[in-house]
Amino acid sequence: ASLGVDPLEQERLSILADELHLQSRSRESSPRWVGCFVDTSQRDLPEGPRSFGHSSQACAAACTDYSYFAMQGGGQCFCGHAFGRHANHSRVSDSQCGRLCTGEEGRTPTRYCGGGWRNAVFANGHSAAALGSQSAKSASPRRRTASGAARLAGG
Repeated sequence: ASLGVDPLEQERLSILADELHLQSRSRESSPRWVGCFVDTSQRDLPEGPRSFGHSSQACAAACTDYSYFAMQGGGQCFCGHAFGRHANHSRVSDSQCGRLCTGEEGRTPTRYCGGGWRNAVFANGHSAAALGSQSAKSASPRRRTASGAARLAGG
């Protein structure tokens, strides 16, 4: 159905619309890798679905109301507003956070799916502004909040 627009102009507008769509998708918030942390029966991130079968994208979507989400054991999803809440929830080598999530190879940041009692912790995309905050001085060194994660991640 022609709207009275020249076919070349229609093509140009179509290409422009496609470019704008791609630009907006690239600006969508994406999670920020925080690190690999030990978990215990006193769950570090105690909220969320806590069920298996999640990709990092699905877990991020399930945790949109939280600052952080974590993948554990290859796809178990947890959410929370802080991590490192207990002394035994320490940071460990990223290599302890298991393999990459299935179907998410090559994504940035690397999408680890967690290991046995190892949380692959991500800052949810919507908390990116908080990651740059320097108000972390009020946070306890053991309790890592959105602003404290910036120091851990080098921000």
